[in-house]
Amino acid sequence: MAYSSDDLQRIATDFEKWQSASRQLAYAFLRRDFRCGETSSIVAHGLVRRLETLRHCMQRTFEHVAPENVEPTRLAMLDATAYLQSFIFNLYGALDNLARIWCREAAVVDNKGRPIADQQMGFTSKNDLVRRSLSAQFRNYLQKHDPWFEYLSNYRHALAHRIPLYIPPSCLAPDEAET
Repeated sequence: MAYSSDDLQRIATDFEKWQSASRQLAYAFLRRDFRCGETSSIVAHGLVRRLETLRHCMQRTFEHVAPENVEPTRLAMLDATAYLQSFIFNLYGALDNLARIWCREAAVVDNKGRPIADQQMGFTSKNDLVRRSLSAQFRNYLQKHDPWFEYLSNYRHALAHRIPLYIPPSCLAPDEAET
């Protein structure tokens, strides 16, 4: 697909902003003092490594299939596909890491006062105990994004168990499509 020069500039600018914000988020988590030693491990070996992987995947994707490249090679498309699939899995994992960090630090417990089980940790609508432990404002924010969480979860499961990610090799301009 051909992008206008304004589109290309916006993509480049937004990509740099995202890269910078990702690095700032990683540094903020690494500098933070946590009350639980396990949390520090989840941050350093889970979340921060995933954020680094997300940045790397996006950099490599843009190298292989740059928006200004109208006809990337098949090998470039396969490489980009692998990086995007890794991105999806690590995005899912980063959200899981954030939920675990919250559960450990906020000492989220079940209805009997026990620490919640690993499978109960998460920010989706199915994770009622976690959601009840959050502020009303954040709970409302998450509720507004329930369709996105559902989509991401379904997409991740489809990638893992059914059909791998696929990038079409090209697309047709509207006038070409009619022909």
